[in-house]
Amino acid sequence: MALHGHRLCDICNKARATIKYTRIDGDQVREMLICQACASEHSPLHRHSEAEVGGLQKLFSTLLKEKGASELAAKVEPTECCSVCGTPFETYRKTFLLGCPGCYESFADALTIDLRKIHGAITHRGKVPEGQAEEIEQRETIVGMKRQLAEAVEREDFEAAAHLRDRIRDMEREEETPPETP
Repeated sequence: MALHGHRLCDICNKARATIKYTRIDGDQVREMLICQACASEHSPLHRHSEAEVGGLQKLFSTLLKEKGASELAAKVEPTECCSVCGTPFETYRKTFLLGCPGCYESFADALTIDLRKIHGAITHRGKVPEGQAEEIEQRETIVGMKRQLAEAVEREDFEAAAHLRDRIRDMEREEETPPETP
């Protein structure tokens, strides 16, 4: 479902509106549906200097070229557009900016490849708060074991499933039991 359908931009009345622009002046709220070009002119959030965009483009393209872009070319057609906002994949490839949250789903294959190339992974690990590393690691282990349990049940390997179920139950009990203080 497209957010703005095929409605034309409220400012230029030429291009298809892909962005909802809200302006608040005092107690007056004004909402407009506008195209990418008009957003670049009117919204500070969509305004990028040539140097800023050029620098980002240069950085990301260098990173992606070093890692090889042939894998991406095989998976994503350059004519694809976001099913929500209509942003063409080609625009993302040039600016490395997405038009809306729907772009993440529309360009999932390409973004996964790019994230792996740029960050080395597609999941954010972040920092672990001091003293909680063990607890977090145990929770991740339980999540992994639950995934294995579901796979064992699907394969109808009930012996392995029962073993995993018991280990998960023991670990969850251990997690609930407060540590003894000396």
